[in-house]
Amino acid sequence: MIRSFWLVLSLFCITVVVWRLEPVYELGWFLPAPQNEAEQILVEVLGQDSASQLVFVVITVDPSSDVYSLSKELSARLQGSGLFSRVYNGDVEFAVDSLPSVLWKNRYLLTDLNLDQPAMRAYLQEARGNAVAYGGAEYLRLISADPPLASINILQSLQPSANEDFVWSDQANHRLTLLVETYAEGFDLGGQAQAINFLRSVSEPGVSSVDLFGVGVYGVDLQETIRQEATLRSISATVAVLALLFIAYRRVAAVLVGFIPLLIGSLVALASVAGVFSSVHGITLAFGFTLLGVAIDYPLHYLSHTKRGGESGDVASIWPTMRTGLISSLAAFVALTFGGSVGLMQIGLFSATGLLASYLATRTLMPVLVPPVNSEVKSTSPGGKVVMNHGLWFTTAVVCGIIGFMFPPVWTNDLSAVSPVPTEKLLADHELRTEVGAPDVSKIIAIRGSGLEEVLITAEQASDYLNEAVLEGVLTGFLTPTNLVPSNKEQAARMAYLRDVGDVEQKIDTAGIAIGFRPGAFQAFSDAVEATVDSGEFVTPSSYDNSELGSILAGSLYQQNGLWTAVISLMGVTDIEGLKDGLSEFGEGVLLIDLKVESENMMADYFSRLTNALLIGALAVAFFLTVSFGSFAVSGWLLGTLGSTLLSTFIISSFLLPSLSIFNLISAVLVAGLVLDYALFFSREEPDERSSRNTFHAVSICAGSTATAFIVLSMSTIPVLQSIGVTVAAGVIIGYFLTCAGRGKSANTT
Repeated sequence: MIRSFWLVLSLFCITVVVWRLEPVYELGWFLPAPQNEAEQILVEVLGQDSASQLVFVVITVDPSSDVYSLSKELSARLQGSGLFSRVYNGDVEFAVDSLPSVLWKNRYLLTDLNLDQPAMRAYLQEARGNAVAYGGAEYLRLISADPPLASINILQSLQPSANEDFVWSDQANHRLTLLVETYAEGFDLGGQAQAINFLRSVSEPGVSSVDLFGVGVYGVDLQETIRQEATLRSISATVAVLALLFIAYRRVAAVLVGFIPLLIGSLVALASVAGVFSSVHGITLAFGFTLLGVAIDYPLHYLSHTKRGGESGDVASIWPTMRTGLISSLAAFVALTFGGSVGLMQIGLFSATGLLASYLATRTLMPVLVPPVNSEVKSTSPGGKVVMNHGLWFTTAVVCGIIGFMFPPVWTNDLSAVSPVPTEKLLADHELRTEVGAPDVSKIIAIRGSGLEEVLITAEQASDYLNEAVLEGVLTGFLTPTNLVPSNKEQAARMAYLRDVGDVEQKIDTAGIAIGFRPGAFQAFSDAVEATVDSGEFVTPSSYDNSELGSILAGSLYQQNGLWTAVISLMGVTDIEGLKDGLSEFGEGVLLIDLKVESENMMADYFSRLTNALLIGALAVAFFLTVSFGSFAVSGWLLGTLGSTLLSTFIISSFLLPSLSIFNLISAVLVAGLVLDYALFFSREEPDERSSRNTFHAVSICAGSTATAFIVLSMSTIPVLQSIGVTVAAGVIIGYFLTCAGRGKSANTT
């Protein structure tokens, strides 16, 4: 009956996992709920702004190749792939058919025109000069319909403004640079992976190497790295632990059976998270499975008390101790779910359900699969009452406190500190953005209001100020959504001007004939002006639906929770305080946000809230242990040993790692659960000497197997997993020796 129950439950969990499990890899899942407007905007734009969709493609070519021709060929190929909304190689494409239709149709509502006689003459003189440089039917077609080149100016306002010394097609250094924007948003790693794999597969003749930089690139690489690391470390740790257990128990079948509760716990944990959440974070999976390192202790304790003829009575004595450890661990993991983020909720749920299922499977299934011995021979060696060594944990805590005071651990709230992206890659990315003039992914201006028109008008006013700031050298440039969607007020003024300007056809003909153009050469232009006036329609965000410019607009002008937000991306900010002072005159609705600073502030607040939640969990555990044992001496030893272990763990981790983060704090929950298990078993009164030896054997194997698994994890190239591995391995080793040595000697009761 018991076997059938667990078999049916396992099959059900497998069904749920196959049906529902969908991994994601966004670090934003571990951000807490925003506490202010700046944090709310941070969460909204994280991975969704157009800057996160930019990919820099740096291609090294053979010395014999024509870099400029190759750049044009590759640009055409990428544009035709359907994966990229924009492909930019530094050239301006003077072709009507290559311009977005919505931009071409509304070009005179999207920019200011001056249609007096001198201005039109200047337009045409410039057009005639450009005709010599660019020539061709396409250029002539363009200037006949748009002599002010308004469409080109609008398009250029959306393109990066590279430094004067930056060369997109560098023949001397055999290098060309492309800037592409993916249709897939930054957080859509599936779409990003498709685009990035396509870029990496570029194999035109003459291409030697392709290097990619950008937020999406790093996200895709992180996803793949996590997959590879999870596979490698899981296999390595499993092999190492199995080898250790085979040596310890010398019964292959028993060891394999001992893994059944862990397998059941894993399936229940996976099914629980997959059933509650629409997606499961990759770190939840990686970290959740490591948290189940506590769960393997349950079958190991059972095996150790049956491996050398342990009696059924001896085995029965371990269940109350195991149950006490389970309840204490559950309290800590439940507290973790109140840490304030979806990622922590998933880790807490995964761990709590996995532990509970593993314990129940051990309690009900292991006695059926590996029955204990019912021996008639009793041990002649009596048990004893354990003497607690309070001096050891107290001395350890004092020494660690002194070391921590002299060399305080460095805690960081910077998410880049736990990023697997190499520093040189990040520096190269920053340098490229600076040289190319692409938006900085860390600094934005957000303008918020209840109405779209209100937000657009404020954005236009802010843009006027930013133009002055560019001239003053406060920043090098900016991108504003009002280039694509001006306010109705601004569009109405432009339409009124076109209506009142007079006979455009006569004026353009007069200016054109004066410098050598034939009469009627600009009929298409006057028709376009007249069509703009007659339509009476304004450009709105919905005008860009299904347009290649839609992705640019989606991340910079959007409505959420009843509020409209316009995001202005900044480039080359040199005086952020001066910029902030200048923007203050526009009121509280205009926010200059340094996303890096805001993310660190958010993580600091997150750290504080998580610490408070864990402290509440610790108080609950302390109360439970005190009530359970009815002795301050025992509970004091348990809690003192646990506290000194955690303090020692943080000190050692701070020397082994560049800095500590919130993930080290989360790891401490696992350390606490493991060490509490060791301490509980070492503090219990044993029925006889054989049971005492079996307990020592069980705890030693539990600590050895867990330390082995996490030492393997500490070798990971992913900083998050490396930090977890170092912290837990150090905590387990320290906790084992403190609980073992702090147990003292047994005083015989007979």
